[in-house]
Amino acid sequence: MNKVVHFEIPTDDLERAKEHFSNYLTHLDGTYSQEFRMKHVNGSWVWISSRGKSTIDTKTKLPNGILIGAHIDITANQQLSEYLLENKYSLERNNALLTSIINSPENLYIVALDKAYQYIAFTNSYASY
Repeated sequence: MNKVVHFEIPTDDLERAKEHFSNYLTHLDGTYSQEFRMKHVNGSWVWISSRGKSTIDTKTKLPNGILIGAHIDITANQQLSEYLLENKYSLERNNALLTSIINSPENLYIVALDKAYQYIAFTNSYASY
């Protein structure tokens, strides 16, 4: 007996997922693959990698309408990617700030301190001052 499973996809992911799957069904060429969020049975949202492939009729060598696929939870990968991206932007901002401090005009004294009031950067002009 087949068990019916209800799943929920956020509205912003749902339309994109439907369109992508519909395009695959129209052509049945290659492998179907996409990523979207889905509500877990425990109520949390997880990221899913959805992959599948149409099977081929051995006699006609054409797709026979049977799809085989899998959903894989990639939440940990997505969270790591988001964390790394956030840190990348933070590092770029900090680097730009420190570069501007170090390369500031000689008559402008800029000092950067950390939470413990330790120097983390200052302009060349301040160092000689």
